[in-house]
Amino acid sequence: MTTTEIADVFDLRTELLPFLGLSLQLVITSMARLAIMVIDSAFLGHLGTNELAGASLATLWIELPLCTVWGMASAQIALCGQAYGAKNYFLMGIWLQMALILITVLAVPTTVWYFFLGGILHHTTDDSAVIAFGARFAELLSPSIWPLLAYVCLRQYLQAMGVVMPTTINGIVCIGIDVGANYLLIYTAGLGFDGSPLATVIAAWFQPIALFLYAFVYKKHHKDAWGGWQLSELTWSRWKTFFRMALPLGLNDGCDLLAAAALSFVVAKMGANVIATNAILSSVWMMVGAIFYGIGLASEVGLAEHLGGGRPRAARARAMMGFAVLALAALLVCIVLWAGRAGVVGLFTKDEVLLAMYTDVLPWYIAASSLNGLGIGLLTALEGMGQMGFVTIVTVVGLWGVQLPLAYYFGIMKGLGLPGVWMATTIAAAVKVTIMGIRFLFIDWHKMVHEAVTGAEAGEPKISSTEANDPAVLEARDSESIYIMTSSPVHSKAPDVGHVTLL
Repeated sequence: MTTTEIADVFDLRTELLPFLGLSLQLVITSMARLAIMVIDSAFLGHLGTNELAGASLATLWIELPLCTVWGMASAQIALCGQAYGAKNYFLMGIWLQMALILITVLAVPTTVWYFFLGGILHHTTDDSAVIAFGARFAELLSPSIWPLLAYVCLRQYLQAMGVVMPTTINGIVCIGIDVGANYLLIYTAGLGFDGSPLATVIAAWFQPIALFLYAFVYKKHHKDAWGGWQLSELTWSRWKTFFRMALPLGLNDGCDLLAAAALSFVVAKMGANVIATNAILSSVWMMVGAIFYGIGLASEVGLAEHLGGGRPRAARARAMMGFAVLALAALLVCIVLWAGRAGVVGLFTKDEVLLAMYTDVLPWYIAASSLNGLGIGLLTALEGMGQMGFVTIVTVVGLWGVQLPLAYYFGIMKGLGLPGVWMATTIAAAVKVTIMGIRFLFIDWHKMVHEAVTGAEAGEPKISSTEANDPAVLEARDSESIYIMTSSPVHSKAPDVGHVTLL
């Protein structure tokens, strides 16, 4: 069996600019994706404190199943990235098919959850107005579930190929549509509170339809990585591989959101003003997190591609470059959050009480945000190496073993209120960063390469008649894993790494 030498080098000058370009576009895309919910909060905050509190409380609980499914579908990022690095483009289409089937099936129970949310909200607060607004918000938002999940699948599939600009433009246009629809439905049509979730539904359906028509029907970006719907290729072995990544990711996101939802019980005990203030903090947290996630995802895409291409040193260097950019981004975020605190709150409300409460929390909030940025960098790096199980364990320990108990202790028992809740968040973020950082330092990069290239099925299409009679090859085929490596993947053009297709 012959092998091809792979140049395991990392050229900073070659990789930095494409990485920054990809990061910028992914940041915009991620922020645009989350901006829909933030726009709702901004419009509802100007309608009243109860409206903002109700919608924000409902959002925590409706995102629990939605983001769990979302997280499972995100297994595409590593799987498609590794397949792309190994030049097994056909496999990318198979992973997309599996993700679309998964989200379609799971969208049904998620929709049911939305309609029964009112009963859950009754256990979080005694404020009947907040409960009524929250239940109504969830019911009207339910038609947005499938398009939001489908868009994630299409977007991540294209991003694994470096096709990012269509999703970036799509996201920016979607923000305009959501803002316009909110204004027209709330004020012009006179729907008031109902207009905001309905505007989100309109924006949610626009995204996958527009992306599909442009990127798939018109530009045909998928033509080299799509073999059509072939159920025979959706083998049980591939499903097992998909779920080995998808289930820990879904569990990770589910635990994260469940902890946030459980935290709402603590916050809700502090009154409507605290709920509204925390809604502003959470909205900003989402947007700041989108910045960190976009940079981390750009690093993960390149890391997974290097691993799939058999380049351990380059993969590690790509991760370190991502950490450096994340550190700089975290510093800039801290400066902006502190200097622009009045302007940030002004986007949501003119209430001076909420501004004062926001300012009291800000020091702990900034510390937690900075640690969260580093944590996202470590998380995406570990995800790019397929370490989803470990990430899930860290998430569970950090959230349920540290954040929730301390939030109750500081916020309720010690009487520190909302600052105590964010103090607990900061400590939990520090614990998670420490654990994941230690794990990252002791990664066996050569082992990660071996797992990535086998996971990408790099050699399966190339089995010769001689290899078909090789007992080692046959044994590998008959094992639980369907993946074998018959020859080293060829990836001789370093400039191809981290490329970005604009249009």
